[in-house]
Amino acid sequence: MQRNYRFFFMFVFSTTLLCIYVFAFCWVYIVRIMASEETTIWKAMIKTPASIVLIIYTFISMWFVGGLTAFHLYLISTNQVSPVRFNPHALAFQMYTASYLLHYSCRLHMKTSDTDMIGEPIHIIKEC
Repeated sequence: MQRNYRFFFMFVFSTTLLCIYVFAFCWVYIVRIMASEETTIWKAMIKTPASIVLIIYTFISMWFVGGLTAFHLYLISTNQVSPVRFNPHALAFQMYTASYLLHYSCRLHMKTSDTDMIGEPIHIIKEC
């Protein structure tokens, strides 16, 4: 693996584990309410709306983050890296934009610390 790929994978993997953990323990909490109050699952769910919101949120998140984890686990197991596809026109535009910004940010560096006789700032263009 190159550069920060292992850190990215560990982040995605730990996020998947966190989603599974929250999802499971929200259900454990609902089951404990059911057992302690001897009620139905629906009445126990009404007593803990935050658990229901977390169950729905983590269930949806698990599909995205879990899929990303599975995909990167496949890439690691086959000794590949993430496929990167460049659009040549977009890449040329990005290069043009970067060189344009670099050129003009160096060229038009404004110095405003100096003031003239009446206190107005003097803008001096400096070359890089």
